[in-house]
Amino acid sequence: MKKSLIWTLAGVTAVGLVATGASVWALSTGLPAPVSTPPASVAEVPQTAPVEGMVLDSGVPALYTGDELQWLLLSEQGFADVLGIDSVAEVSAAYGAIGESDGVTTDPEQCIGLIVEYYNGSVGFRARWASQDAAIHGRMDVTQFATPEAASAWAGNQLGLLDGCSQFTIGSYGESEPYASRDLSVLADTDDGLSHVVVYASRGTGEYQSDTVQAVVVHGNTVTQVSLFDELDEDAAETLAEALQANVKAAYAKLSDQVR
Repeated sequence: MKKSLIWTLAGVTAVGLVATGASVWALSTGLPAPVSTPPASVAEVPQTAPVEGMVLDSGVPALYTGDELQWLLLSEQGFADVLGIDSVAEVSAAYGAIGESDGVTTDPEQCIGLIVEYYNGSVGFRARWASQDAAIHGRMDVTQFATPEAASAWAGNQLGLLDGCSQFTIGSYGESEPYASRDLSVLADTDDGLSHVVVYASRGTGEYQSDTVQAVVVHGNTVTQVSLFDELDEDAAETLAEALQANVKAAYAKLSDQVR
């Protein structure tokens, strides 16, 4: 079946999925398990295909499906080098279990989107975890959407929260006092025309004192996310952004060769 037909069908039939690795997420980040229903601030993304702008200069649409998503993940060795560890797990296509949030709230309210995972609009997924000596050091995943428009809308919603959520508190329904807070700061923001990469730090106080670094990569109909559970300085964040953009270029070159 031609890819154009596959994407036409995907744009018509794509169903919004909400999926998270609840128990593993809580274990690895110290944050509450995700909720199964996105908040009102997470806009519904129209699943229409194709859209203007999805064909790049080479004439090949930046549309990935199935195992092609794996090209957008750093290699096992590449991810291990970023983390400074010896080994990285193989790629998995499983989202993980859908869980509840234990009644977690944030102030401002919309910041909940930064501490729980939503995959509404997703039609494909690949992930790679990194652990050493029974400790989880990071995760990298790529989410496939029906169109580049849907991917950009989803990522734009998440990245748009960074301005209003540079500082926010975390609490529980029915409790008057928050039990944790997080401060966010953008470390790198670069767009080379093929992909847009944002790297930001998330520093916690109170019950969630762990510091993490998050990266979001928007390319074609995909959004790639990286979570590192070790703090990076600004220079290291720039290096990470460059590595992610180089990986996108390699993936797109492979896609172009395959289509031709």
